[in-house]
Amino acid sequence: ANSAIFGADLTIDADASVPGGVPLLQPGATHRAVVQVGPDRPGSEPRWLNVKIPDAHGPDKDQDFLLASSGDGAPMHHAVLPSDPVAA
Repeated sequence: ANSAIFGADLTIDADASVPGGVPLLQPGATHRAVVQVGPDRPGSEPRWLNVKIPDAHGPDKDQDFLLASSGDGAPMHHAVLPSDPVAA
């Protein structure tokens, strides 16, 4: 896949309202992350963003958040749909 990978920090706002009992989402917490976006080439195909939090739940127990381009509103927001690149 034609994509770009970046190192990042995921910081949960200190005043964030998040589900209780989820250590990864504790307000004020900062976690190192790896972010991958793609594809960055022109074309009519789905765009995606993956945020990986290494060792989020202990050694070798990563957490991944995968987001993809979709439609707007119900029920289209459940469908993965093509989109133009963000930076063309």
